[in-house]
Amino acid sequence: MKFSEKLTKLRKEKGLSQEELADKLDVSRQSVSKWELGSTYPEMDKLLTMCKIFNVTLDDLTNDEVDFKDVKVKNRNYFDSLMDDFTSIIDNTYTMFKNLSGKQIGKVILELAIIFIVLLFCKIPFDLIMDSGADLIENIPKVGDFFGKLCICIINLAYVDAFIFTFLYIYKTKFLDKYATIKVEENEAENEAVEGEKKEVKEERIIKNRDNDNSSALFKTIKAIVTFFFKFFLLCIFVPCMFGFLGLFVAFFVALYFILQGALYMGVLLTIVGAIMLCGLMLKILYSFIADCDANKTAIFISGIVGLIVLGLGMGLCSIEIANTSLVNEIPTHNFDLYTRTYEYSAKDNIVIRNSIYGEVEYVEDESLGDRILIDVSYYNQLANFYIDEVQYSDHKSISFFSDGRFNKDLIKLVVEDLKDKTLHNYEKLYEYHVVVKGSKNSLDNMRKYYDEPATYYEDDNEEYLRLQERIDQLENEKESLKEENETLKNKINTYKESINNL
Repeated sequence: MKFSEKLTKLRKEKGLSQEELADKLDVSRQSVSKWELGSTYPEMDKLLTMCKIFNVTLDDLTNDEVDFKDVKVKNRNYFDSLMDDFTSIIDNTYTMFKNLSGKQIGKVILELAIIFIVLLFCKIPFDLIMDSGADLIENIPKVGDFFGKLCICIINLAYVDAFIFTFLYIYKTKFLDKYATIKVEENEAENEAVEGEKKEVKEERIIKNRDNDNSSALFKTIKAIVTFFFKFFLLCIFVPCMFGFLGLFVAFFVALYFILQGALYMGVLLTIVGAIMLCGLMLKILYSFIADCDANKTAIFISGIVGLIVLGLGMGLCSIEIANTSLVNEIPTHNFDLYTRTYEYSAKDNIVIRNSIYGEVEYVEDESLGDRILIDVSYYNQLANFYIDEVQYSDHKSISFFSDGRFNKDLIKLVVEDLKDKTLHNYEKLYEYHVVVKGSKNSLDNMRKYYDEPATYYEDDNEEYLRLQERIDQLENEKESLKEENETLKNKINTYKESINNL
């Protein structure tokens, strides 16, 4: 089948008119008509563009021995199309700058710099949205800081995407396409001038250009390396997204459990469902890039819109539900028992209490204890494990307190009951402990004395360290100075020896 017949069938299969195909190839409609009539033959760059448009190989398009029914249309994935567009911009940029004069190149660079600066100023509205949105989100208790930073990250990514897209679009339409139009007009004029030449000569040029195109091994290697690192980068995003996807499902079932128990927070559930849809959509897009498989653009677009609608609706309901929920910074009403443990020590041991996190220490004077020191520790043993750490030093004994929380299903029931009443308490206080140290005034004063002395000791030790370090630096400088002076004296001695030998 001849090239002209193939071109006609491929164009009709694609649903393109001669004028539409001409626009894609940056030629006139008359040129496409002449190609389909077989009176002229397109240039190599146009043939390569046709291969991309119709998703066929160059050999299938130009070899008359290959019938059209044997042509297998190759599906192109997003990444290949992206790389082709990117390499096409690079190739056209190189061709354009190669054929421009120095004055024209300077003008192009100046205009591009102006466009770049204007796009930088366009970040101002993004910053305003980012600042106001992040401040609003950060006011949400507990998770506000995380989602505020996430909001800043998303808006910055949106600006970068918009910047790159706008810059490349202006650059392509204003410079590359304009230059290509000029070259098309010049080529058409040249084709008209050589219209009488034999067709065999043009076919010979096409075969030669085809061989040159297949010989670009370096470019293919670079493309393969870029493809590998790009897919590796996408894989690094894919893996945490997968774990996030699984985490959202866990959160979904937890929210569903709370709703079934009577805590009707539908906004939280809808927000999680919307996040699951968008996260799954992102995983699907990332997988299509990594595995080089096609994805239904229409389905992706519809899924994205539905996911955003569900997420927006959920966040709206969630904000209303949070606004109607009371936050009480107190220990909730509960059935947990406050357990107290008592430790007894002798004042002669020179006890020092070290304050630890999740607890507070209270000192109570009791002269009836004499040389004894009693330490009462109160905590909820159903929710926390309590530990005491004793370290004996040469002149005192240091005591520290630690606790770690553990899961308790009764706490879940307590949270559910609170949520039914649209109330949230400070549940962290259930994991805190309270320490009461009892002893005579003299014993407690000695404890505070030993507590202060180590701090003073370390402070004095630190000052001594700084003084010694300053002295070391001073000696190092003197060493360098003496070394330079020694070198100078050696040079003088060598000069004197040479003078003596010359006498």
